[in-house]
Amino acid sequence: MAFLMIEIDESERDFTRIFWDENPGIDLENKWLDIFRMTRVLFGVKSSPFLLAATIKHHLKKYVDIFPDTFNHLNQSLYVDDFLCGNVSVRAALTTCIESKQILEDASMDLRKWRTNSSELNQRLKNFNFEVDEHKESLNTLIASKVLGVGWNEKSDTFYFDSSDLGTFFSKRINTKRYLLQAAGRLFDPGGRLKHSTNIRQNSKNIK
Repeated sequence: MAFLMIEIDESERDFTRIFWDENPGIDLENKWLDIFRMTRVLFGVKSSPFLLAATIKHHLKKYVDIFPDTFNHLNQSLYVDDFLCGNVSVRAALTTCIESKQILEDASMDLRKWRTNSSELNQRLKNFNFEVDEHKESLNTLIASKVLGVGWNEKSDTFYFDSSDLGTFFSKRINTKRYLLQAAGRLFDPGGRLKHSTNIRQNSKNIK
């Protein structure tokens, strides 16, 4: 939804033209097609994530002197439309949440589905009418959250990586460089917490 918050400059909209046929399947020779121009950043276009990031970065600069700490958090901890950060205390974390929400609301972007491993902060966010994504449990087992595709257990504040698919992949026992590089690509680790994929790529240089 964040893409739809960004308006395309009118002079650039000709690059997003689409043809619309109200009666598809009918011979096109003797009828007119409607031509529409998209006015918002599109999903599925390679440049869209860049346009979103550039727009947010430009907007954040207005707050570098007003909310310097929160500016730094947002400037360093936004991943497309996800915001991940921590703080030294519940009070400081609450301040970051309030200020970051205010900053992005000024750009008509609403930060939602807040999650935290602090029950105190969780309650305070509710008191400030934040949309809190509640922890869910099934048969006394916490259903882990996903943080950039990586599992996160809020109770223990630990990240975990599901390696079951990787184990199945390695069971094929194909000893080729291409096979090892494919295995490295199955370790989704946007935060760089695992270094196995890097080691595999380095070791693959020695495989003939």
